[in-house]
Amino acid sequence: MWFKMKTWSLEAAQSEGTKISIRKILSCDAATAFKAFDDQHIPKWFKEIESARWISSEKEKAGAVRQVNLDIMNVREHFMTYDQGKRFTFHIKEASLPLLGAMIEDCQFKDLKDGTSEFIWDIYVEPKILSTILSPVVKLIYNRMFGKGTDNLVEYVKGM
Repeated sequence: MWFKMKTWSLEAAQSEGTKISIRKILSCDAATAFKAFDDQHIPKWFKEIESARWISSEKEKAGAVRQVNLDIMNVREHFMTYDQGKRFTFHIKEASLPLLGAMIEDCQFKDLKDGTSEFIWDIYVEPKILSTILSPVVKLIYNRMFGKGTDNLVEYVKGM
């Protein structure tokens, strides 16, 4: 069973959502770091992700939909922007568990002069009513999960 989530614009999420922001310097260029988020790579470094696959006829572009199977639930990501090697933004369109009202992830990759890249991962969540009461706990859990995932990404791209 799928639960529809609120469709948010990035601007609305930035003004209304609980924000988790992670920034890291990666030992590869932006294009290589971007590839670490494709279906075959992401389960290798983001341990909560079991698999990911495109379910729309369009792939790797704005408007495309990807299903991600996590260890505790499944989600369908609707891509709002997809600029190969530079940036992608998606909102969670549906989830198998009704834990959040809305969620957007905005990932940016910027080449640095020394051949490395800066990775900026902004996550915006709108908790459900019960989760709103627990908002500090929800933010702590997401900070830990995405922080650990990003630490794993730093190590993973060294071998790409």
